[in-house]
Amino acid sequence: MIHTQTQFDEALASAAAQKVEGRIRQFSPLVHRAAHDIARLTGGAVEREELVQTGFLALTECATRHAGPSEDGFAAYARTRVRGAMLDLARKTVPGSRNSAARRGAHGHANTHGEGGGSAAPRTRLVAFAPLAEMDHDRDLAFADNRPDPFAQLADQQNRTVLAAAIAALPPRLQLVLQLYYLEELSLAEVAAVLLVSVPRVHQLKARALAMVRERLCARVDGPIDQAPAKAL
Repeated sequence: MIHTQTQFDEALASAAAQKVEGRIRQFSPLVHRAAHDIARLTGGAVEREELVQTGFLALTECATRHAGPSEDGFAAYARTRVRGAMLDLARKTVPGSRNSAARRGAHGHANTHGEGGGSAAPRTRLVAFAPLAEMDHDRDLAFADNRPDPFAQLADQQNRTVLAAAIAALPPRLQLVLQLYYLEELSLAEVAAVLLVSVPRVHQLKARALAMVRERLCARVDGPIDQAPAKAL
């Protein structure tokens, strides 16, 4: 059977479309979680549904453009782009952010002049995402462990950079597991779906990552943490 160039091109296009659709389904929990977090941090100033739509547009663009062979690489890429798109939307919407202030510049100045120094409206919380080590300060990464916890000892603001360095030194795959589970708050099953592994394997990876971070924090007593990134698994 002879296949024409047109048939070949159509087959390639169909395969590419299926891959894009599969990735969108696979990473949809990441979009919903990011939308939930950002809507909460903006105090409801940005509608969650609007954030979800923005996130899926960014995810679709990522799935279409990303050609890397690694799903781990795509997950990190998609997370950055999705959250970035949502944050851009929030900065344009939330009163008090730099982007919204710039758009209101002249108009706001005129109003202030006319009001004669009246009290300002209550300020909405600005959007600010801390690094992984600074998110959810009350969450303890070393859960379910009765041993003396280095995380608790290093919880103050001055030493959070040490925790961030320990996490940054993990292999990329283990960093991603911690990001998806603790920062994105995905369930073990959702993390497994993103990484295309079993739930027990996610549990193993998470336990290994926490053990490595704990080891580095404990080693800090004897010397500085080596911040050189570990080799990928």
